Amino acid sequence: MTELTLSATLPAPGVALETSIGLPQFSPADEREAKVQVSVPDGLEVRATASPWDATQPSQAEPLKAVAVGTKPSATTLVSGDFERGVGRVDIAWQTYRPELLCSVRGEVTIQDRQFVVSQVFQFRSPGEDAKAIRFRGPAVVGLQSTPPLEPIGPNEWELRPPPNTKEFRVVLGYAVRQTRSPDQATGSNLAVPMLWPESATRVDTVLRIWGSGVRRAERFIGPWRELPMEPAADREALPWFTLSSTGTSLPLSLEIPEAAPAPAFMMERGLMEVIFGNDGQASLRARYLIHRWAATDIDVELPPGSFPEFFFDGKKIDPLVLNGANEPRIARVHIGEVKTARSFSVLELRQQSLAARGPRRERVFTAPTIQGIAFRTPLRWHFTTQAGTTALFTAPEFQPEIRWGWRGTGMAPVAASTPSELDQWFTEGTDLDAAESGIAIATEGDTLCARQLQASHTIEIYFLPRAAWATACSAVVFVVGFMLSRLRVRWLGPVLGLLGAAFVLFAIRFPQPLTQLIAGTQYGILMLLVVLASSASLRWWARRRIERLPAFSRTQVPSVIVTPPTPSKTGSATASNAAARPSAYVQLDGSAFPLSPKQEP
Repeated sequence: MTELTLSATLPAPGVALETSIGLPQFSPADEREAKVQVSVPDGLEVRATASPWDATQPSQAEPLKAVAVGTKPSATTLVSGDFERGVGRVDIAWQTYRPELLCSVRGEVTIQDRQFVVSQVFQFRSPGEDAKAIRFRGPAVVGLQSTPPLEPIGPNEWELRPPPNTKEFRVVLGYAVRQTRSPDQATGSNLAVPMLWPESATRVDTVLRIWGSGVRRAERFIGPWRELPMEPAADREALPWFTLSSTGTSLPLSLEIPEAAPAPAFMMERGLMEVIFGNDGQASLRARYLIHRWAATDIDVELPPGSFPEFFFDGKKIDPLVLNGANEPRIARVHIGEVKTARSFSVLELRQQSLAARGPRRERVFTAPTIQGIAFRTPLRWHFTTQAGTTALFTAPEFQPEIRWGWRGTGMAPVAASTPSELDQWFTEGTDLDAAESGIAIATEGDTLCARQLQASHTIEIYFLPRAAWATACSAVVFVVGFMLSRLRVRWLGPVLGLLGAAFVLFAIRFPQPLTQLIAGTQYGILMLLVVLASSASLRWWARRRIERLPAFSRTQVPSVIVTPPTPSKTGSATASNAAARPSAYVQLDGSAFPLSPKQEP
């Protein structure tokens, strides 16, 4: 056996961190028991694979095993491998040695109008030797606060010296980053989220919560992140937009935030709208919203034309900022701030005096201010009070009226099922109200209506009609229709009543509140119809009774008339024969019988 050693020096391929080295082949000798070793200087770590001469697939390459150098765990600077056949190629890759450093991150990012407010908590753990200096890299930050402090070492680079003889330590960062838009983000649809990352860490596990403070809300996120169940914060009343998780460092993250059609930024627990209409067409509105855990620091309210409401937040008056001009839909921005306490609810209140405009069909159109970016957890409740002497018809299909009946003057009238004081109790306490008893007297001279609105539409169309004219028209119609039905034949009465019943049901589904006013207006017509039909029936019964009880007749059975033919005579004159040819009749009347003359015979 002869041992032959070949030595060669090959140049490193520039700045590359990997290379392939081909080994010579001895022919026609048969190569066996080949041994390959690869080493790198200190400060680097290496890995390598060896492939035989007849290898045709990358999967046939065998990795070289690391060889421990020294007693302490450190970088792999030497790898080695034994092979039964000859080795034709060795693939080598190396990199700067980084001690194992694990890091878990809890991040909070709040998106404001012009900047990001970021707070991060890094928990480092070094299983092996003491951690070396940790380098952080990120965007250009403003007002960086760190515990322990970071040392800047270059543009957007910082370094941290861990405490000596410490394998676990914590770093808390807080900073702000100005928002910058790239040309492809001119519309503001995508917004990149910047953060600081520890480049020296070998593994980074991150849990990040995204918060928003504007009226626009992110629809979705883009990046190698996965969404976790929403995780609220104990010190915030707002809910986060997203709770995200990832593993890795310097991971990109962007949010898609549309300019229009804002997503709900406020959750309304209960809402109450109280409207009072005056005789001059003026409408007084008091709107209250009970909100909890909002995701914005400003509330945008769209104002109807000609209205200047007052705003109150938790009882304190707030002066809004008007964003648009007088000729455009005006937006009032109310700053409420980000609440840091654990209060249960907050109340936003609006008060305004406005004129209910005339519509094309002579209806009154009332428009209330609209809060943008609000979601209703429960249906919005309304309470209306109209002017005296009028009947109000609400044609909104999304209204679900809450009505009870009470006495007004000489008849029954529909009234709101809940009084303003009962609604105040519902708004503040959230307790369900018991159904009010019917038959009570109505104190107000105008109509009142309590309704629930499933869809948040703040434009209401109302028809105001004189109460006397409405009652007269409804009574006349029901009287004429009822009287005509009473004159129909029996075979036509059933189909006609069926058609009227179907029309009544369809009208009740489409216009529930006008139906109650229709029923109330037909009371006098129904009463008159009943009086007329009862009088007609009484007259017919009295006439029949008089005919049956005339004084010239008695209620005895009339006997039959007995006719006795005479016996023909053999002798006598012609006169006697003629007389014999006529029969004689006797009629029994009142117990007496008398003969009838020939002229009186029946």
